[in-house]
Amino acid sequence: MSYRYEFDDKSVGSLRLTRSNYEILQDGFRLLCDELDTWNRRALEHGAAGQPYDAEARDLTRIIEWGEERLAEAEAQEISVDGISIGSLRYAKAALLLTIRKREQDRASKAKEGWPNAALRSLDDGIERIRKIADIVKYEPSDVLWEVIPKESTQGGTQLVQWDVFISHASEDKEEFVRPLAEGLQAGGLNVWFDEFTLTVGDSLRRSIDRGLAHSRFGVVIISPNFLRKEWPQRELDGLVAREVAGIKVILPVWHRISADEVRKHSPMLADRLAASSESGLEHVISDLMRAMKRDDHTREVALPDTTPMSSGGTVAQRGVPAGFALRHDLFEAIEVTTSASVFFQPGEPLTTIQGWGRTGLKPVMPDGPKLYLRLLPTSPTEPLSSADAYDGVRGEPRVGPLNFARNQGYFDGRNRFGAVDLLLDPSDDAIISLTQIFRNREIWGIDRDMVEDQAEDAGERFGYFPSIAMERMFEGALDRYLVVAHQRLKLKPPLTFIAGATSVEGYRMAASILGQQYSGRVTTPDIRFEGIVTSYEQSSATILLPFFNLFWEECGIRRPPNFRIEERTPRQKR
Repeated sequence: MSYRYEFDDKSVGSLRLTRSNYEILQDGFRLLCDELDTWNRRALEHGAAGQPYDAEARDLTRIIEWGEERLAEAEAQEISVDGISIGSLRYAKAALLLTIRKREQDRASKAKEGWPNAALRSLDDGIERIRKIADIVKYEPSDVLWEVIPKESTQGGTQLVQWDVFISHASEDKEEFVRPLAEGLQAGGLNVWFDEFTLTVGDSLRRSIDRGLAHSRFGVVIISPNFLRKEWPQRELDGLVAREVAGIKVILPVWHRISADEVRKHSPMLADRLAASSESGLEHVISDLMRAMKRDDHTREVALPDTTPMSSGGTVAQRGVPAGFALRHDLFEAIEVTTSASVFFQPGEPLTTIQGWGRTGLKPVMPDGPKLYLRLLPTSPTEPLSSADAYDGVRGEPRVGPLNFARNQGYFDGRNRFGAVDLLLDPSDDAIISLTQIFRNREIWGIDRDMVEDQAEDAGERFGYFPSIAMERMFEGALDRYLVVAHQRLKLKPPLTFIAGATSVEGYRMAASILGQQYSGRVTTPDIRFEGIVTSYEQSSATILLPFFNLFWEECGIRRPPNFRIEERTPRQKR
């Protein structure tokens, strides 16, 4: 697919970063600009009529100069880019992903030199920090990134991306489906590599995927009965869901002559991944894949309609198609990008005005600190709700309730500029303990701090902890209520995206006596985040959330027991 310069100057809100994080971004801008300047110079030295990346270099120079002015203000501990454009955000994403790529190459080089493990882990920590900053930006990187990503050749030792996409497939599916698919993608302008990815019994799926990604931007994996008969280890199949290159999901699954139930028998995680299906016809599959790989399909998040742009929270991670959100609908505006995946509001911002405990004009806020969150989103644009309809969505029966709907007092509801909110307040200080917001774009977003607020002590050490049983019950109960509201009141049609996780929980441990001790494991990163798909209202919340629970325990460094809480499963609410 040929590259062309473009810059979308539409303003979509604000980008707020701590000073140290913005300095990392600023270094990324310089790195990207230096790469472009190098190619501009080389092109001129070899007789080019002009500089191929002149406009891009000028854009980046302006961005860098602006950042230098802000960083020169010594007292500025937070850098806020108000009114930031889509084009600037795409440059930011490209700069950060290029930085990650360079850091990963440097880390590999240091490993070959024999650096000790602790030193390598410190490099990994630095890369992970940049990855988290990149996750804040919910837009595709600027297309210019794919012009300058280090290319591999047999002479220089760098990596050559020779193909747009490779297709991994079972040999039995090659002539009937894969070859026509490859020809259709080629007709659409993609450079396709598939002859060497015909898999037979005894091949290694992981090695095949690694080899393909070394030379391709994306990989398409044809999931079929023939493919699954190769008896891949479940770990390798589950791994397809999370494969990334520099923060971008790069494996695009296609289901061929197979149902979700059949896939689920081999890999529940893979079954929950949104995929193209040959049941819709070859042209539809080609269109879906082209759209997923097309670089001017920038966005990753559903915007909030008719509001002042606010924070999105966390990636939505990609699923092979733009991850749950789009800006392709006139009724949707962009949402502001911030540094927390758990919240959609500004620090200290009152979410509504209510009457409570004999007082009027109460303006509750959500304090900073560790939080759990759960979001349920439409996967395509919908007609926005009126403020009154959103309020009805909160107050109807059964009540949507805050994320943690376990207490019997302190519940309030009200309208706000996003839609309407259901709150649980702390009577001692009027602070929000737990909430559920229904947005005018029909998204449901729950946030809770009560479940992760307590501290424990063990062997003289104080730490936060996750009450495993109560936490899982809370998520299951909330998702069950959210699905009832989504179906009956918001009239959303599956598939739906759900995003769940925790923020500011580094050092937290899991409280689970089933493991033989009161507290186990330890979270080593600030945030935990999972994205999944609800394919039907017939699914139970426990089934939908199981991959998320497994990930949550794994982030604590422990394995969730297979029989954990099986005896207490309850039927889902009628939806």
